[in-house]
Parts: sequence; structure tokens; C-alpha cells
Amino acid sequence: MLGLENITQSYPAGFRTRQTVLSSLSWHLSEGGITGLVGQSGCGKSTLARIILGLERPEKGRVTLYGKDIWKMDSKERKNFCRTVQLVPQHPDAAFNPRLTIGTSLKEVFRFHDICPQNRQHEYLQATLAHVRMPEELLERYPAQLSGGELQRLAIARAILTKPSLLVLDEVTSMLDVSVQAAVIQTLRELHREHGAAYLFITHNISLARVFCQKRYILENGTLKRYER
Repeated sequence: MLGLENITQSYPAGFRTRQTVLSSLSWHLSEGGITGLVGQSGCGKSTLARIILGLERPEKGRVTLYGKDIWKMDSKERKNFCRTVQLVPQHPDAAFNPRLTIGTSLKEVFRFHDICPQNRQHEYLQATLAHVRMPEELLERYPAQLSGGELQRLAIARAILTKPSLLVLDEVTSMLDVSVQAAVIQTLRELHREHGAAYLFITHNISLARVFCQKRYILENGTLKRYER
């Protein structure tokens, strides 16, 4: 589905010097699986995520979706890419405008993507909230009125509105306490069974990756290696 071919990325690290974060990295994410990307803070996980999402262009190499280079897509293809690959951020409040109600923020997705007819949008939104076990009354609240766990589930709801083929889950449990972490992971399991989207689960927690992911990779010194244990 999504391929990375010889990705290299570096950043300025001083006068006429650069630090290489990713080095000739090649990787393939297949449809429907749950893949873990594990690494310490600063190893390049977030850089790799931004490259996968098309938010950052690599110095070398290319990213492809179903064989098409994402940086050579026309406007229609790019829009489809944005619908197909969705992010659930580490800080769920980043998914919502603090000045808008949750309902208004979620409905903005319909403005950019042709998901369903206008007369069915509220019904579609209700069904999506049910998938993440969130009550409809939360639509009238503002982000500051909700807990971290509620916001994270709603961020997941926002991401799955477009029926993506790939969800990039960037440290989605790291800001939550243990009991809420377990609830969010269970929600993600249920969504995966129901919808079958591929997950890229980015985490520093190898124990959590062992439990949740079908395949696990370690990002270290700019390269990936399969984690078998």
C-alpha cells in the first residue's frame, strides 16, 4: 500500500554541519495490518511520520501510495491521499480548534471531503461517535471541557470519518494514565476488526507494541530493523 524508498533526511546541527536522522530507509506498509514503530525520543519517529503523511519532503528517496509518488500527485490525487492517510496526534487537543465546539470541528471534515450526502451527515457523525464509545452530547462541548481520554477518542473519531486505509497513531497513549490507555487501545482494536484500516502505531513503549502490534520495527541510527521478540 504505502512504500518508502531510500528515504534520507537530515537537519542543520551547527555551522556547515548536518545531523542525519533517516539514512537510506526503505519500508513497506501493507494493507490491513497493525505495525509498530518503536524508538527512543529523538530517534526520528516523528520525522518519519511527517514524511509518511506528506507534511515534510525528504532530501532523498520517495514515498508512494499504491505505487504513485505522493509528491508527483495532482490536486485530485493529493486530496484522495489526504483522505486515505489520516493522523491521530499525540496531543489530541491539536486536532480541535479550542474556539469551536467538538461538533463544529468534526463537521468541518465534511467541507473538505465528499463522505456522504449533507442530509446524512448528522447520522454518519452519530454512528462514528458510537464506534469510539462517545455520547452525542459531547458535540456541544468545547475541547477544554473534556478529559484527555475523551479528546483522544474524539481525535480517533475525526480521523476515521474519511474511512482511511492507513491511520498513523503518533504516541496516542503517552499522555494518558494507564486505565485510560487500556480503554483507548481496546477502542482501536475494535475499530480495526470492524474497518480493517492499516495502523502505524508509533511509540516509545516496546511492551505496549508487543501486545498491540502484529509486526514491530525499531528505528535506531536512522535505519529500521525488525523486532522479533
